Amino acid sequence: MRALENVVDGAERWRWSSRLLGNADGTHLGDRVFRAVCLIGFLTGVLTGLLNYVSGNPAREMLFSVLATGVAGGAYVLSVRYQGVCLLKIPLVAALLGLLCAAWFTNQGSEGATLFYLFLWFVAVIIILSKPWNFLLCGIGAAAVAGLLLVEWRVPGAIISYQTPVHRGIDVAFSLLLCLGSVTALVYLVVAEHRKEHARNEQLCRQLAQDKADLEQAVRENRALKGLLPICATCKKIRDDGGHWHRLETYITRHAEVKFSHGICPDCERTYYADYDIK
Repeated sequence: MRALENVVDGAERWRWSSRLLGNADGTHLGDRVFRAVCLIGFLTGVLTGLLNYVSGNPAREMLFSVLATGVAGGAYVLSVRYQGVCLLKIPLVAALLGLLCAAWFTNQGSEGATLFYLFLWFVAVIIILSKPWNFLLCGIGAAAVAGLLLVEWRVPGAIISYQTPVHRGIDVAFSLLLCLGSVTALVYLVVAEHRKEHARNEQLCRQLAQDKADLEQAVRENRALKGLLPICATCKKIRDDGGHWHRLETYITRHAEVKFSHGICPDCERTYYADYDIK
């Protein structure tokens, strides 16, 4: 547990994480994870756009990258501007699925790089959506992939191939590495955020337990000095709940944070010690 707290303390020092994803004390865990997914989707779109530009791919490929970047970036901005992102999650994953389905036809179908991004899409859906929406969207995604494979098999002419085998090799290799890195980053960020949330909850539980113990102790001490106390009319001893008699100062000392120091008041001095010179 100590090692876990050290990891969390180290993660808290990353100011960029708090700035981009939100502070753990003021931002819900689901919102921070959603923002992480949006940022990774944004970076993925930027990198694929750069690859398409450097490789000299057709303008339609650049359009898909720009749209994916815009959707992920817009969702991130909205999640930061407005707290609570439940309404953004389903439109985001639906829009990205639509873009991937369109890219399927322009990137040589199952032989292209779109399958890797579909795998990344499934991972993101599992992470950012809760039950039953994640299973529902994954089912829709699986049905979409099955439909794409069926169309590719029945209507091969609908699939547009790469310009050259070299372009295909570069795109597939780059997309594979990019998706592996994105999945790794997603898993790492989600685990780190959950660890921070777990450590924060443990700290709150410890503080709550301490506050409860302090309150119970204060209640016990408060109850001990309230109500009727059985006291002897002659010697002033007090009877406790067990039937035992105690001197007044002994009883109060045990049940309150006070101590007694003995002396002689002027009245007792005149009554009992008139023959003594007490100063």
